[in-house]
Amino acid sequence: MRKLFIAALLLMQLSTASAQQQQNLLSGKYNQEALGKILIPQAQWTPFPHIADRAGWDKADAATKAAVIKKAETFLGFTWPSIPATKSLLIVRNGNRSEYRDIANVKREALGYLLLAEV
Repeated sequence: MRKLFIAALLLMQLSTASAQQQQNLLSGKYNQEALGKILIPQAQWTPFPHIADRAGWDKADAATKAAVIKKAETFLGFTWPSIPATKSLLIVRNGNRSEYRDIANVKREALGYLLLAEV
């Protein structure tokens, strides 16, 4: 039994050491100078085109655009649910965020698709 316990401890140590060695994969492969050449400055990074940049939006995949528009059309008659104060209070009372989050996520999904379909 004692040998099994020692073996288990040794195995845990090895797995922890292995996990620690795998950290910092990016910094181990590239130095700061190399990253400076590869990455663009944050001020120049745009995750998506500006709304006025029609040429940028026209480069989007046609099948993806069609799928977004189709999904957005399902939200055209959407009834926007309100979030009752009782759902918000559950977060304070017992830490339960799921009921609040479920309602908020439905609203967020609808808004996201409707906005994206407009551009």
